[in-house]
Amino acid sequence: MNIPGVLIFWWFGLFRLRQLALTDLVSTELAQLNTNFDKEIDSFQYFLVSFGASWCPFSNLLLPVLAHTALHNPHKNVGIGYVDCTVAQAVCSRYNIVKYPTIKFFANGFPRKSEYRNPRDARQFLQFINREIQPAVFKHTDPSELASLAASGPKKALIGTFSAGNKDIKSKFYDLAESFRDLCEFHWFEAPEVSFTFKIRGTTISFEGELENIEGFIKKNCQPAIDELTYENSAQYVEEGKPLLVLFALINDTTTIEFYKRAVDHMIPHEKKRVKFLYADATQFLEQLSVLRIGLEDLPVLVIDSYRHLYKFDRPLEDLEIPGVFQKFVSDIFNSQHHERFHRGNPIAHRCAWRQTSNCNHAGVRIPFHDKTCRETVQPSDSGFCECGHGIVLGFDCEESRAPFICEVKCSEAQETKPDLSSCSWRQTGNCDPNGPREPELDSDCLTLIVRGRSGVCDCGVDGIKINFTCEHETVTCEEECVKAIKSVMATFLEVEKSEKGAFKKTWSIFSAFRPAESSYSLKRDEL
Repeated sequence: MNIPGVLIFWWFGLFRLRQLALTDLVSTELAQLNTNFDKEIDSFQYFLVSFGASWCPFSNLLLPVLAHTALHNPHKNVGIGYVDCTVAQAVCSRYNIVKYPTIKFFANGFPRKSEYRNPRDARQFLQFINREIQPAVFKHTDPSELASLAASGPKKALIGTFSAGNKDIKSKFYDLAESFRDLCEFHWFEAPEVSFTFKIRGTTISFEGELENIEGFIKKNCQPAIDELTYENSAQYVEEGKPLLVLFALINDTTTIEFYKRAVDHMIPHEKKRVKFLYADATQFLEQLSVLRIGLEDLPVLVIDSYRHLYKFDRPLEDLEIPGVFQKFVSDIFNSQHHERFHRGNPIAHRCAWRQTSNCNHAGVRIPFHDKTCRETVQPSDSGFCECGHGIVLGFDCEESRAPFICEVKCSEAQETKPDLSSCSWRQTGNCDPNGPREPELDSDCLTLIVRGRSGVCDCGVDGIKINFTCEHETVTCEEECVKAIKSVMATFLEVEKSEKGAFKKTWSIFSAFRPAESSYSLKRDEL
């Protein structure tokens, strides 16, 4: 056997021995919890459990790491084990396991609210265990220690003062601390008087009321409906699966943050069921905001994260208090309007901009980090579209012969020759009847593709022109249909004017300064 062959044989032998050693380590040190899960969990005060699947390579790679952790675990009251969800499906369903591996920590048979999300090595696991088995309440004897709690940073602290002899209050406080320990730190200072205060970033909120209402006070402050987004809790909110609506601001801009909270509570409180409302210190997320070309000079800014794209609220923040505006911004995440505008352009954009696309096609995949402002030069090799506002979106493919341009000029030229369709929209109806019951939650803007099976009305927003559709139609956009209708009506008026030899005069407003209609035209598609 030649030397390379000997080395390969030697290496394979070592690999196989190591594989066998790890398998033996897993089987001897790690508790297998596929059967008698509840009995095994109850046999230890604490238990670190990995929920995985036999077909998942990441789950299998984790097992020897957990076994190594178990081998060096100094705590006799802490168990470490794993569950194979392909075998124990009922157990994994009970704890809503939807990804592998998922690592949970159990205390007295009950799982803690937060999952383990730190690096997966034995050292980190042991540090996590040491932290989780600490008492839920930190006891203090020196009152000066309380002054430094939550002086800065997003960490929340709940401080209770009461005497050790008050067993009812102490028991309730410790029970609540165990329930909310993942959300707040709990501190107890022994004193004759009874008081409870909440602290975050130097702000103190005192509890005033009957003791039986203390749980509501803790929940409101430790788990607020509109919470601060940080890197530490971001995975927690992502796992909820709701779209994230985040106000990015300087964290000391409390006026804007409070305005945002009031707007949510007053204008769209019902949306808390399907959207997670958050605010964040923008200085901690500048890299993510750069995708939208947002810098510190653009703050504050409101953004929806749909897990596919980020969508910016492109109006002054004060407009959130205009009835319908905030609701529309949120609803458009569920009716795909934000997605349509991201890829096809926003006809009601409040500021001119260039939106970059790929493959030399203005309808190609969006490349938002190559977007340009209205006055930045667009090169012949660029493809994308100018969002002009006033219902105008101009698409451009790559063309070597095309001269460089800026969207400001192109938009200005277009506004002189194109109808203003800024008020154009699709109004959805039911029963495949344009006069059927309204379905406003499915309304769309002028550029949205209206596919076969949708009935409604293209409201062109110009001189009362409306176009009715049943469900039997090809894919259309209201922009295209409205331009056709406007040209058709304009041609009709020109013919009338010509035949009357000037006796009948009407100033046609479509291509100039538009005015309220004196008469209304309701056209069906076959009349165009």
